[in-house]
Formats: sequence, structure tokens, C-alpha cells
Amino acid sequence: MKYTSALLLPMLLLGACSTGNRHRSDEGISSSGLNRSMRDGSTRDAVKDMKETNVSSRNDLRNSGLKHDEMFINLMIEHHKGAIMMSEVAYETGGKPELRALASEIIRKQRLEIEQLQTWRKEWYNY
Repeated sequence: MKYTSALLLPMLLLGACSTGNRHRSDEGISSSGLNRSMRDGSTRDAVKDMKETNVSSRNDLRNSGLKHDEMFINLMIEHHKGAIMMSEVAYETGGKPELRALASEIIRKQRLEIEQLQTWRKEWYNY
């Protein structure tokens, strides 16, 4: 059950990303509600926190002043980091060889995509 809430993190990443300072996009996310839900092992609370965070974050993103492409890059980097984390948990704890192989492949591909997104962000937005 401990990992059930942890597996919800990637779904929360897009809603919990902070865009207040665009130069801090690689530092990851922090959501006290999510962290509490993960500690308590409550999937229902994690989903509720996700919905509340998404509503507020959408408004923040619309008002952030970032160009759509720049915002997309920042959000996808965070999303991919969440997919890597979720896949690492699945790889380490999974019993099905097929799912472990899939998790390993997701980790490899998402890392490559993060590198590509970071390269473009550096070329196009200088950070």
C-alpha cells in the first residue's frame, strides 16, 4: 500500500509544478498535501490533493507569462521525472518480468527525452 500513493505522483506533477520562477524548473516539485497523503498511504487523499492542486496550478500557469512552448518544456521535464520515479518503484518492487522490462525501458527513454528537452530549453531560452 505504501507504493500505491507513490505511483500517483506522476499524475500530480503537471498540477503541482511551480512556475513562479522559470529558472528553478529542474528543482522538482513539492506539495505538502501530496507528501502527507503519501506518508499516510491514502490514495483517496492523494487524488483529492491532485484535483485541488491542478485547478490552482492551471490558473498560475495561465498567468505565469511563460510562452506556451517554454511552459510545455518545463512541465514535460517534471512529468518525465515523475514517470522515471514511478518506473523505478515498479522495477524495484514488481514481480512480473514483463512489467520490470517495461519500467526499465520507460526509464531509459524518459531520460533521453529529458536530455533533449533540456537542450532545447538551453538553446531557445538560455537556461
